Amino acid sequence: MIKEITSIQKLEEVCEDWMSSSSEKHLSSISPPSIGRFNKESVRSFISLMLKDTISKGEILPYIKIWSYEELGSSVGGCCFVAKKDPLTGLKIFEEFMWQTKGSLAESLKEKKIMLKLLKNAEIYAKNSGLDALILSRDPSFHKVNKDNELRVENYYTRNNFSVCQLTYAKKLK
Repeated sequence: MIKEITSIQKLEEVCEDWMSSSSEKHLSSISPPSIGRFNKESVRSFISLMLKDTISKGEILPYIKIWSYEELGSSVGGCCFVAKKDPLTGLKIFEEFMWQTKGSLAESLKEKKIMLKLLKNAEIYAKNSGLDALILSRDPSFHKVNKDNELRVENYYTRNNFSVCQLTYAKKLK
């Protein structure tokens, strides 16, 4: 069952479910090699501060939405999206911030279905809230980009030691 996280107390509970079971190996395996290893406390602090701000002012841009997929009183997965105004287009976008399963990658069919249900939930929320676009990003080293999973970018940037660290997908909602 998908539940929206609307209190700091509930956020702390799901963070315990999500992050206490995340091993250092798991964090390394999901962190983008081109940028560095995710920091659990930094992520938790950002989400907590954004939720406190959202609770105090309501859904005034920017704000965060957090959903937990719960089974037997425990969160087995979740996602966070930030609603904000794009400074270049002026569009109101709903951008993913984080996906979480309980200490592992979503590898089983059940876990993948949970993540898809969370994504559908976020998209329905964004449409119903009048947001203009849904934005998702993936690190190409973890994300299958095509049948052969070959992402070969050769240009000025890659020749000068830059790495492709993110593929961004956008879906207009209006």
